[in-house]
Amino acid sequence: MLRLLTSPPKPGSYYGLDIPVVRVGIAEVRRDQINVAFWDNRPIDCPICGQTTRDKERVSASLYPEYSNGVVIGHLVWVHSPCFEACPETDEPDPVPW
Repeated sequence: MLRLLTSPPKPGSYYGLDIPVVRVGIAEVRRDQINVAFWDNRPIDCPICGQTTRDKERVSASLYPEYSNGVVIGHLVWVHSPCFEACPETDEPDPVPW
């Protein structure tokens, strides 16, 4: 299920729009769900705690900021496993990663 961040993502962990964010979802992404060219081409800092995920226990995920104009854009990220698990689950299914 989709999880929600309880605080805004850390700066530099994704490339956002200059529009207010109303909520941010996060969902695990398996390697077979995305083009292999994008697998390692993402920020290495965790969007939740802001610390590096290099050489740490991490989860491949997609961050889904929802902007005040209704636009939701998925961003591939690495997130620490404990940080991911601390995000509360919703009853919404995982969005399709693009």
